[in-house]
Amino acid sequence: MSAQHEIAKLDRQLAAKGEPVVFKRVVFETGTEQDVPTRAFIRGATPEEIAAGIDVHTSRIVLSPTGLSGFIPKEGDQLLVAGSPRSVTVAETRRIGEHIVRFDLQAAG
Repeated sequence: MSAQHEIAKLDRQLAAKGEPVVFKRVVFETGTEQDVPTRAFIRGATPEEIAAGIDVHTSRIVLSPTGLSGFIPKEGDQLLVAGSPRSVTVAETRRIGEHIVRFDLQAAG
């Protein structure tokens, strides 16, 4: 499957079943903050993950590159989920070839 096909499929799933979030990046050098509204799949830590030592307040988050205005999430970025801030602790970029097709994040808060 092509990268464009996978992104389009993820975008359709997020439109149907995702929830609104705001991706926030603070640029410390300038003190500015950039907010990008988008949609995400969010799930909390499973009982197995908690038993393995993952904090109960940890979330797994899936984002599409489509809604992020060119940003690539990284550790330290923030997401507002239902008005509550969550800090990105792990950011993984999924690719098909050289094309980014999704972001898998772990966030605390």
